[in-house]
Amino acid sequence: GDPTTESTVGVDLSLCSTLERLDIGLDPELVSDGKPFDNLKAMLNSWDSQVPVRDIHLDAYPSRAFTRKGFADLLGTVGRVLEELFHD
Repeated sequence: GDPTTESTVGVDLSLCSTLERLDIGLDPELVSDGKPFDNLKAMLNSWDSQVPVRDIHLDAYPSRAFTRKGFADLLGTVGRVLEELFHD
């Protein structure tokens, strides 16, 4: 990707070829609006790392905005997104 052009994926990770770990803060808006999942998918699709093992760490942000069940439900949905992308 060309860093001088605006990315259509939100966050373009294509230039981060040695990125080993990605921390993603999940907020309650992901539950109510499906569009951020499209942005998450696009961002993760752009992650073309040369590193053999990539780590993704998910966290509730802010943690007080979630119930235990609400965060578990969100993790289930995000987990399916991750599995779909990386289970090739």
